[in-house]
Amino acid sequence: MIIRIVLCGLFLCFAWFGLAGTYASFVLKSQGKIATGTCIDVTTTRHTQSKGGTRTDYHFLVEFQTADQKTVRTEVEPWFAEMRPGQEVEILYLSVNPKHAQLNWSSSLWGFPALFSLFAILLGWGLLNDFRTARQHKRKK
Repeated sequence: MIIRIVLCGLFLCFAWFGLAGTYASFVLKSQGKIATGTCIDVTTTRHTQSKGGTRTDYHFLVEFQTADQKTVRTEVEPWFAEMRPGQEVEILYLSVNPKHAQLNWSSSLWGFPALFSLFAILLGWGLLNDFRTARQHKRKK
């Protein structure tokens, strides 16, 4: 029973992050403005894992000009992509908060929500089958 409760909690978390990410990407795509930016710096952060391995996170600092000619520097995280200093990239930003910017790449906009939504769907499907099976066994008794 406790496993079902934990799995239901995980399902709700994955569903929430998937929906929230999808909504944020939708708002950015529908209300955002496009600018051409330049990668200014690439930094890495190494994390030691509890099991002895290491994980490296890449942070990309980009600079772009908004439609009202303000220069903005912000950090972006491309999914499954590499950038190098001096590289030009297309940026999608909200004019009310230009620091909230993303690369105008499908993987950057939809990768995170798609991953969490997929986990939620698979977990939800498994839980639904488990509850159905448990209910059928209960009826037979």
